[in-house]
Amino acid sequence: MIELPTIKRVFAASRGLPAVEIVDAMHSMGLEAAVAATPSEKRSAAYERADIRTGLPVAESHIERESYVNMDWMIEAAMRVDADAIHPGYGFLSEDPDFARRVELSGLHFVGPTEHALRVFGSKTQFRQHARLSGVPVIPASRQFIFSDTKGQTGRWRGRLTKGFGTAGSIVGKGLSPGRRLPGADRLDGYSTQMVKALAGTIAERVWPMTMEGILNEAVEFIRRYGDIVVKSPYGGGGMGTVLLSDISKQIISNPEAALSTIGLAIKSANRTSERAKRRGIYFEKLIENAGHIEMQAIADKHHNVHIMGFERDCSWQFSERKMVEQSPSAKINEDERRQLQTYAKSIIREIGSHGIFTVEFLKDMKDGEIYALEVNPRLQVEHKVTEGVTWVEPGVNLRLIPVQIEIARGQRYEVFPHETQGHSVEIRVLVNVDEAAGAYLKDVVMPSGEGIHVITEFGQDLYVPGGYDGNCAKIVAYGEDADQANDRLVNALKSTRIMGAENNIDFVIANMERGEFRDGSYTTSFMKGLTPLDVFQRQ
Repeated sequence: MIELPTIKRVFAASRGLPAVEIVDAMHSMGLEAAVAATPSEKRSAAYERADIRTGLPVAESHIERESYVNMDWMIEAAMRVDADAIHPGYGFLSEDPDFARRVELSGLHFVGPTEHALRVFGSKTQFRQHARLSGVPVIPASRQFIFSDTKGQTGRWRGRLTKGFGTAGSIVGKGLSPGRRLPGADRLDGYSTQMVKALAGTIAERVWPMTMEGILNEAVEFIRRYGDIVVKSPYGGGGMGTVLLSDISKQIISNPEAALSTIGLAIKSANRTSERAKRRGIYFEKLIENAGHIEMQAIADKHHNVHIMGFERDCSWQFSERKMVEQSPSAKINEDERRQLQTYAKSIIREIGSHGIFTVEFLKDMKDGEIYALEVNPRLQVEHKVTEGVTWVEPGVNLRLIPVQIEIARGQRYEVFPHETQGHSVEIRVLVNVDEAAGAYLKDVVMPSGEGIHVITEFGQDLYVPGGYDGNCAKIVAYGEDADQANDRLVNALKSTRIMGAENNIDFVIANMERGEFRDGSYTTSFMKGLTPLDVFQRQ
């Protein structure tokens, strides 16, 4: 019998837009919202709206972002305000398995998935193993390499395999919980026993120590087989640790020395992301250049019920491997493909054996129609409003994912999740280009309004955007009966939006939303290829 927790006060372990959304969602549920802020952010929207507020110290480095990723400070703040649960939002600590574990050990409830799910989905290479064993195709990729001064090429396990459950064994990777059977289910370490037998210990990451010369040789062989590549850190997110080498297969032939130098720089760049995650390693993946980036939204309760929402999100408009405009549904897939993606997503989430909300991401090769699983984000997504806008849980009532997260944490059983999908939604992430250290005080900020328009902004009394963050200061979402109406509404809304004092992406998005390939939905992840920040960020 799963004990149902009492949750009346929720602490938002975040800042900016996610903190605003958590506070507003708690108020919609009649719950209390608590936040913590560094001194410079005590006039932010989330801090002003919260029922209970407390301070966060500034790190010795004077980098305020570090205050929001300090696990001790966040948990201490939550306990100081007598919270029942911690909601990590998105970004910061939202995908950190150690944070999830420490929250639960502190006696608070973590509004998110299990530590095990966070560990598996937090590594792209572990996710690939999980997806394959769930029967879902993944993009062709190399082994995972770590730098070594020796030339040995014997694979090495990061983690260990211990025996104790017959032929299945018990999977114990770095930080994974010991093998155990979960109450009321034939599962082991979050996996079905059938999968564990197939897995036979491989969920612990297998890494291959090599010199840089050896890794470069592996890269050349991979390029000869698959063509252009992506060099990836297994631990990056939001485009970090991902380096696209779109013409490297031609360069290998025309100028091998320059090609090897380019690959070496990409390897070092991706590995820096791994090192920032206190890990090591990179791998190569076949580059699918003209792809549709499609996401499915999954909801799983604590009783092993998994539901996939009807409409997908299209996140193919990206700049520097980061999403900028998202919409739902996508014109890139047909009804059969939609059902296939729903089946794939359900299989991946069911086999992880965790509760929570998840975004299962896929790439569709628009040349040959092949679909591959890319990764799972085991948290609330920035673009969750896009799904909410086209998903109706009852007449006149849209889906709201943050309240669903709270209900899941409380133990709510969703044996069925009745919903209908209709209409169209499209969202822009409003980005400002500010000084990394000083941030920027904006002026004459005008946000739009009107039928079918929803705006979320982090602005409070001060129109201040701190440095050191991603510059996503607002989201503007438009809803309509179809894609044309939703896109027209968003374009008109953006034309009435004004942000003075810093370069932003509003005029850039208006211009590109009028392009034919966006309007007919045929644009791909190469839509913004070749552009620089000078093209994207402009003063109004």
